[in-house]
Amino acid sequence: MSQPDQAHHAQVAIPTGVIGNEPHDTRLHGTWLVAVRAIVFAAIGSTIGLYLLAFPGLMPRLATPCADPSNSCIISPEQVAPLAKLGITPNALALAVAVLSYLTILLVSGVAAVLIWRRSDDWMALLVALTLVLMPVNFTPVGMGLGSIAQPIGQLYSIAGFVTIYLLVAIFPSGRFVPRWLWLPTVVPVLIASGLLGNLLPDAITLATILISFLCLIVGQIYRYRRISTPVQRQQTKWAVYGLVLTLVVNQAYWQPAAWIPALQRPDSLFPLLAGPDSFLMIVILAVCFGIAILRYRLYDIDVIVNRALVYGSLTVVLALVYVAGVVGLQAMVNGLTQSHGSENSPLVIVITTLAIAALFQPLRRRIQSVIDRRFYRRKYDARQTLERFSATLRQEVELAALSESLVQVVEETMQPEHASLWLQPVRRNDLAQPQP
Repeated sequence: MSQPDQAHHAQVAIPTGVIGNEPHDTRLHGTWLVAVRAIVFAAIGSTIGLYLLAFPGLMPRLATPCADPSNSCIISPEQVAPLAKLGITPNALALAVAVLSYLTILLVSGVAAVLIWRRSDDWMALLVALTLVLMPVNFTPVGMGLGSIAQPIGQLYSIAGFVTIYLLVAIFPSGRFVPRWLWLPTVVPVLIASGLLGNLLPDAITLATILISFLCLIVGQIYRYRRISTPVQRQQTKWAVYGLVLTLVVNQAYWQPAAWIPALQRPDSLFPLLAGPDSFLMIVILAVCFGIAILRYRLYDIDVIVNRALVYGSLTVVLALVYVAGVVGLQAMVNGLTQSHGSENSPLVIVITTLAIAALFQPLRRRIQSVIDRRFYRRKYDARQTLERFSATLRQEVELAALSESLVQVVEETMQPEHASLWLQPVRRNDLAQPQP
């Protein structure tokens, strides 16, 4: 480089705190590493052993109709006849449920194995692995295969699974309670679930306590995200929250129709049999999202996923409303013109509404995308607009001074450094004379 009065270079100062190391490291070393590994590996191994122990008795238990399908079996006597009409026997259904349950166990065990293989010295990764392996205890009927002697052991593992889920939500991703008092709303629901506190409180107080505890955990995650977390931890939190929210949506997509549609509540309804696939999908979502968050694999893809979910979710709702309103409105107009009072929709009305939906799709998608970018991704939206304006300036500007000023302004608006300046090295004549390779 030439002398300062002859040469110049670009200089951008990044503000401190934007990029840095995590405030809390969850890696373990020495004796602690050996002890935690031994505990987690023993817990995972014994849990998988419990699943294998339940396998011989699972099929006979599932295939036998009973009056309490939620706890003792999967079908009631009233559901046998509707299943027979579909050509499904209780044994075939029991086999399908057993296969799905053990596919779930295989899935969570595989994700846990990857976490242990890649980050066995990270106790947060070990906690996620243990949580995933314990999930099938509470979300699948595999525990029904245990004999009467082993049932208390299954209940103990069920409580352990509940504890690990609550603990994971409370301390993820830094491994600390933030704020420090967050340990209290984490312990109370565990005491309720274990029966140590739940049997002493009325049902209304128990439900209110659990809801308040959930609210405290959500507030703690918001506080951690806004005040404590580093950029990487924020991306990890986004993956975890996205997985939890999507799991809640899938869960309610199953339970809400059963709560509002009386036909689904009848004893002979086959709707309750969808609980198995619903639970499998929830476990898949949680395993994938927490696995990506721990492995830090393509963390920033979550922004694209959330953006697309907001755009196409909103687009689907709007188009559905337009379709229903169009069909109802046009059918009313057709009935008025033809003096018809039929309840069936005219094919012409359906075709016109479908064509209108197809015509509205792209313009409406672009409009919703623009609104969401401005509302939820304002900084990225502003940066993109700034870069687009600068690109237009590059095609038109010929003055070096004006172009330099525009470049510095773009850096300040998009990167927001503490200081930005541009130094240029003058071009020498002999450099111009040399042929380019």
